[in-house]
Amino acid sequence: MEDIITQVKSGDSDAYALLYKANVDHIYALCLRMSGNRHLAGELTQDVFVRAWEKIHQFAGNSAFSTWLHKLAVNQVLTHFKKRQTIEDREQDIDLDIRHPETRRNMASDEKIDLEQAILHLPERERFVLTLHDIEGYKHAEIGEWMGISTQTSRVYLHNARKLLRETLK
Repeated sequence: MEDIITQVKSGDSDAYALLYKANVDHIYALCLRMSGNRHLAGELTQDVFVRAWEKIHQFAGNSAFSTWLHKLAVNQVLTHFKKRQTIEDREQDIDLDIRHPETRRNMASDEKIDLEQAILHLPERERFVLTLHDIEGYKHAEIGEWMGISTQTSRVYLHNARKLLRETLK
């Protein structure tokens, strides 16, 4: 892997293609979990890899490349949502909003929802914290720093996310 990264740092686009192929699925899955929208996740994934190409010279090798890329992806997604102007704009990206009781009733009676689908439909902040903490393994202090919230607020969002998931999956 070190050889490939050295080649990428020297501008070798074929070596970069190898890094892309090795990591794209994981980065897309992370972007999808955080964004809740397949189209947006695709765009964010591409943005992450463009950013990685631009910043590859900053990769010092102190951690695994996948770890560095993962943090770059989290930052890219959070930056995207911080730039969005209103909550209404963000909610338009979500196909189904489980915060409305009538929607929860219809989902419970009309279709079986798996965990991934339930996560995709969590409110944005709760989805971010649940994804970063329970799925990706980050600590509340790190999540709080990334999202610009306190550690306690991160814990509250995680509690709310888990509660909504339990209700949705009943």
